Amino acid sequence: MAVEFLSFRLLSPCNLITSNILNTLNILEVMIITGTIYAVALNNRDEYERRESSFLEPPYKSPPNSPVLYIKPRNCVAVSGARVEIPADIPSLTLAPSLALLFAGTPNQPSAMALALDICETHASVFRPAIREQCRDGFLPLGEFVEWDPDILTGVCEMNVHGSQARSFDFAGLRRTPDELISELSSYMTLSDGDVLLVGAMQVRTERLDAQLVLTAPGMTGLKVTLARGLAI
Repeated sequence: MAVEFLSFRLLSPCNLITSNILNTLNILEVMIITGTIYAVALNNRDEYERRESSFLEPPYKSPPNSPVLYIKPRNCVAVSGARVEIPADIPSLTLAPSLALLFAGTPNQPSAMALALDICETHASVFRPAIREQCRDGFLPLGEFVEWDPDILTGVCEMNVHGSQARSFDFAGLRRTPDELISELSSYMTLSDGDVLLVGAMQVRTERLDAQLVLTAPGMTGLKVTLARGLAI
């Protein structure tokens, strides 16, 4: 089975060390992302159904049969509490609260998880969006990693804007669960030490580009992000 990638590339070789010390894990004391950050597109059931008719259009003319992956370069990564500067010439953003799985030790078995906010410039088509739309500095804030617990999938992720609930996302809305994703991906690739997999989530378009966002989910450390309007580039 051939893997389907959108056209992004790993741009930075740097590592990220989060502030979280995982005393419950024997594999790592300090969580380090040394591998590749993969994200899964179209894994939210509602979004998939909304876009389903467009899959019949060129260039593919059929729905994807396997998970559609793209790569978030590590220059995108920011920690909780970060200020993400949005250039003034960007009219709107698409925000995708998600769950990040970190792999360490046994290949294809997640060891830790964190809340994530996958940010991109709003674009009409999912077919090969430009790198600049997805891969700006700070376009992937990550919360602190905690030990992987499949029970998180019975919970709900909430996104609050300036203290008011904006949207909630039920993890049961994933088209493929993390186990199903990993099972399919492992037939042609290996998720190894330091790799991260974003399992996909809802997408929310916003034109409010000066905002304080907070993501929460039961059993997880919250993720706080400040969007700040910057200069046009």
